[in-house]
Amino acid sequence: MTGHFQPQYTFLRLTECARKSSWILLFSFFIAVNSYANSPSDTLSINLKQAFSQFTQSNLLLLAQQYQVKASQALALQARLLPNPSFSLEQNILNQGKKEWFPIGVNGQTALQIQQLIQLAGKRKKAMAMAGTQTTISQLTFQELIRTLNFSLQSNFLELYYQQQSLQIYNEEIRTIESLVSAYQELFRKQNAALKEVVRLQSFLLTLTSERNVLEINIARNQGEIRTLIGSRDDRYLQAVFDESRLDSIRVSELGPMFYQQKALELRADLKIQEAGVRMNALSLNMEKANRIPDLTLGYAYDQAGNYIPNYHAITLGFNLPFFDRNQGRIQAARNMLEASKLNYQQEQLSLENEVLAAFNESVKMESLFNRFDRNFMNTYTTLMRNVVESYRRGNMSMLEFLDFFDAYKNNVTQMNTVKFNRVQSLNGLNYAVGQAVFQLF
Repeated sequence: MTGHFQPQYTFLRLTECARKSSWILLFSFFIAVNSYANSPSDTLSINLKQAFSQFTQSNLLLLAQQYQVKASQALALQARLLPNPSFSLEQNILNQGKKEWFPIGVNGQTALQIQQLIQLAGKRKKAMAMAGTQTTISQLTFQELIRTLNFSLQSNFLELYYQQQSLQIYNEEIRTIESLVSAYQELFRKQNAALKEVVRLQSFLLTLTSERNVLEINIARNQGEIRTLIGSRDDRYLQAVFDESRLDSIRVSELGPMFYQQKALELRADLKIQEAGVRMNALSLNMEKANRIPDLTLGYAYDQAGNYIPNYHAITLGFNLPFFDRNQGRIQAARNMLEASKLNYQQEQLSLENEVLAAFNESVKMESLFNRFDRNFMNTYTTLMRNVVESYRRGNMSMLEFLDFFDAYKNNVTQMNTVKFNRVQSLNGLNYAVGQAVFQLF
């Protein structure tokens, strides 16, 4: 009888050893997921403040737009300058009667003329005002570019941070399951474990590895976007660092949507660009009306011997006669452009108010969803999983049940990271909609 039960006893002993080894690995897993994940050896840790600083200094699009601002400032300077006078000289090269080349003096003929354009109807002042408004538009475009690119930077950074938080779970789970697979493969080779158990573990490992691969691809894309935005060619692994405690005191719903809408109307650069566009079109209309009045060309002429008297001196005066073209078409076009820009400005205001309202509502919903979760939820769930591991070690739970709990743990952690990201991203979106960092994320 003893010899009959010996193989079963040996199998149970080996299985128990495998469970104990697995338990040690799993216990190490739960210690690891509560600490900072092992990063690649060649890693650059960066926080939002550092990323923003490098972004403002090195982003190529911002640097290019700064040159656009300088160019518009140079054109504003150009608009203040008076037109240059024109000078013409006529000198005969041959006195045929005396066979003299380039005769100068009484035997020659010299004529010269100097002219100056005088702009009437305040055209120069109007041109200066238009150039100044164009400079303002360039500066506002620079501000709008900062707003847009900074939103992209923070969005990519925050998504990267929470992706890397989820990656920690995948790395630790995969390491643990890989060890379990190796242990059960050894038991199977010794005919002390069923093939279905090995296959089930391998299938679970394949699922985890595939999911991690997708996550790592998305992480690499976000890192690439961040490098582009901060103007970096550093190929080190970017490890995002973010202080989540900054979010604890934020309460979006304490202020109503009208507060954020009013702020946006005061601060948004794109709305100010539309407003400046209305001013520019009004100035353009005034300029076209001024162009109805022809400019005056005043000058002086001298002719040594080619006029009705020697040494002829004269004043010249010239201007177009506005009999047919009084700039009617351009005036009408400028008037229509002004009315169109006014409507575009009103449309931008309406769009802005609705955008802020939508961003506010999204932030309130994300805040409400986040607050429904117990802040100690993950710690509680981790404790529960330790109990599950203990039950599995004692043989009170099947592998299928254990893997279900293991998978649920991973899903809950990644889902919680998604909820956290959606909440902080909604705050980032509200900051973007307002045009100012109402909520400081760094």
